[in-house]
Amino acid sequence: MNRHIVCAANKFELNGQEIIVTGARHYDPIMHAVIDALSEQGQLIAIPDVVANQGFIDNFGKWLSREDARACVLENEQVLRSQPNSSELFSEDLY
Repeated sequence: MNRHIVCAANKFELNGQEIIVTGARHYDPIMHAVIDALSEQGQLIAIPDVVANQGFIDNFGKWLSREDARACVLENEQVLRSQPNSSELFSEDLY
């Protein structure tokens, strides 16, 4: 089964632990709601105190950086809506 990028994701590293939050787009209302809930529970320090690594999740649940996600899309011939001259993938490129 080929790997496909399925959604935007931010990876936070806090006290040696990784927390990945997904959404249709980076920092969309759903992603913000999850980040806010994690912050209220004390599991994540509110932004901008913690910097997120923006990337994507593939169909196997693996997080990929914007650069690795773009390479994955091209390698597996996933449909791109737009194809800017960039080494990074943006959710607008996919959907």
